[in-house]
Amino acid sequence: MIKNVAVKDIKPNPFQHRSVMNKETILQFAKEIEDVGLWAGALRGREKNGSIELCFGHRRLEAIKHLKWPTVDVDVIELDDEQMITQSLIENLQREGLNDVDKSDGIRALFNHISKIDPKLPQARLVSQIAQSIGFSERRIGEWLQLSDFKESEKKLLRTGQISGKTALAADRLGGSEMVHAAVAEELSLHAIEEINSELNSIQSPSIKEKVRAKVLRGKLKTAQAVKEDARKIKARGTKDQPPDLIVFVSMWTDSFEKWTLKLNEVEPYIEYIDRVPAIAKKFREAVRQLIRALEKFV
Repeated sequence: MIKNVAVKDIKPNPFQHRSVMNKETILQFAKEIEDVGLWAGALRGREKNGSIELCFGHRRLEAIKHLKWPTVDVDVIELDDEQMITQSLIENLQREGLNDVDKSDGIRALFNHISKIDPKLPQARLVSQIAQSIGFSERRIGEWLQLSDFKESEKKLLRTGQISGKTALAADRLGGSEMVHAAVAEELSLHAIEEINSELNSIQSPSIKEKVRAKVLRGKLKTAQAVKEDARKIKARGTKDQPPDLIVFVSMWTDSFEKWTLKLNEVEPYIEYIDRVPAIAKKFREAVRQLIRALEKFV
């Protein structure tokens, strides 16, 4: 039933999970509504405690508030909590496009609601039921449920568009929360993460695998090829016997490194003069880069 309702008496859906509304989009909605009006059923809700709880149409309602309309037509129907959640999800997922975190939180709310009604319902059956009701695959529903369990710091990365849901899930499988943040910091793509994970899983030695994984999490290894090469080097080093004079050997090289540092400090004041001869400067800088690459192996 279409009812003309005071805008001040309309409350948001208590199960609405949209956390961000783009201001430009609201203004565009306001302009469209001002030009052509609203179609019947643009806002849908239910009566509860003397007010109207909006099922869907929150962005349109914000646009109407911007236009300062005193009243608006709402399609008021009988809806239980599950229908409020489901219809809001369907409308948002298929028409308005929530970010991955808002989608996941909406799916989790529906999952928890149905679980309370029928606590004996197996999880697989519940996921299947949700998938059928909102028109998405069971796999996609499962992914959204996984995202809903992310920490708030990871969800923030998703909400701000720094990483996609699928990429975040792949990173989480690789190294949990730490890897999700590393993927953002190193700008790793979904493809790169999947290749790295595949290469890690091919390492047979658990100890080598964990050493390599730790370097991936620190951003030291950013490609599958780098993972493969590092695992090979660790394995090769492991096959050599420890020298009997290891302490003397390491002490000697520590002294050499300290002397090299002093030598580099001596060169620093002359850098601007080196740059005046491009051919020499180019050769010098390439030698420095090679030294840096070699030294990184010991860090």
